[in-house]
Amino acid sequence: MDFTARSKHAILALMAIALNTDHKPVRLVEIATHTEICISYLERIFAKLKNAGILKSARGPGGGYSLARSPAHITLADIFSAIEAGSVVDTACSSVGLEKPQMWQVIKNSVRHHMELITLQSLIEAASTEGIQTVK
Repeated sequence: MDFTARSKHAILALMAIALNTDHKPVRLVEIATHTEICISYLERIFAKLKNAGILKSARGPGGGYSLARSPAHITLADIFSAIEAGSVVDTACSSVGLEKPQMWQVIKNSVRHHMELITLQSLIEAASTEGIQTVK
């Protein structure tokens, strides 16, 4: 199983916002430049993250995007559910014939449980050992 490009980009963009050291909203152009993700693509991703209560935005001078919750309270499961509009196993196995629905439910529950244990904060801590830079 692999994450879609959309999920990977959402995680990278959220990390860029979380790594912002001055804790002010980050402009979309700064996030796009830092992550090398197209602005129009980020807008679509951010709309989903905002609807899911992961991001908040501020308009006007000094506006931009910031996390709606602490990075320690945003999980991979939250991000994936917001971006993919479904569960991990539902998305990964949508083309597979489900002859044993109980088996898929066990797998789905297990994968979801593990994704709920991985927070944005834990990804940031792991990234800091790799020298990932903050958004200015």
